[in-house]
Amino acid sequence: MNGCDRTDSILQKANINPMIILTTKSYETARRLSCEGIGITFVPLQYLQIFPGIYQPAYYYINEKYEPYWTMCVAVQKNAYISKAAQLFIQIVNERFG
Repeated sequence: MNGCDRTDSILQKANINPMIILTTKSYETARRLSCEGIGITFVPLQYLQIFPGIYQPAYYYINEKYEPYWTMCVAVQKNAYISKAAQLFIQIVNERFG
């Protein structure tokens, strides 16, 4: 389930029908727009832990009954060369979230 599907599911379970005027796949764009008071967004906690930023938005947790879960993954092409930097990134992600 992608971020938009997850958001739609949460809103539907909460019986909320907002007027959506913009959809983006970029968590950072969504977060920055929200920080400027241009709407609201759902951002996974894992994203905020990896990229804390300098913005001071109001954060709220979503009740677990709405199943606010995203799947985060790192994928590489099978048998492809993986740089040392990419290997280190994958190792860090696995240690932190695996």
